[in-house]
Amino acid sequence: DVCPLTRRLLQMKRWEEELSAGLTLDCLAKREGVEPERVDRLMNLLNLPEERQALILDNDPSIREVSIREALKEAHTYQSWLRMRETFERVRHWRVLLSRGYSQSMIAAEEGLTRARVCQLMKLLQLGEEVWSGVMEGDESYMGVSLRSLTRGL
Repeated sequence: DVCPLTRRLLQMKRWEEELSAGLTLDCLAKREGVEPERVDRLMNLLNLPEERQALILDNDPSIREVSIREALKEAHTYQSWLRMRETFERVRHWRVLLSRGYSQSMIAAEEGLTRARVCQLMKLLQLGEEVWSGVMEGDESYMGVSLRSLTRGL
């Protein structure tokens, strides 16, 4: 007996193949009798970590009670953490650039950001090693946390 989450993830993998082969999101949505936004939202199941998708596809008992809504929330949280980690990596690189004589204005121009945004993000360098390690290693206490909340008060 396959659980609903497993069925839905299998369906999303089929849809992903069809979209990659050239089917448009609108055509897929029309065929399935749903709004394109719903297709797009459900496709976010493919943003779950690979290990989690493997458990779902194996219909592992540990995921049998997980709802599609919970899995979508988990996928969103995971993607937010990935973006945060990428931002931390960029800021770490900027620190190297600054040590080589770049200015924040030069970094902003190179990154396509405002100097104010670069300045805001540079505040991440003031965070302690514990926070940096936690974010970079995927500590669950940093999942779903915003950059703004991390730098508030700095």
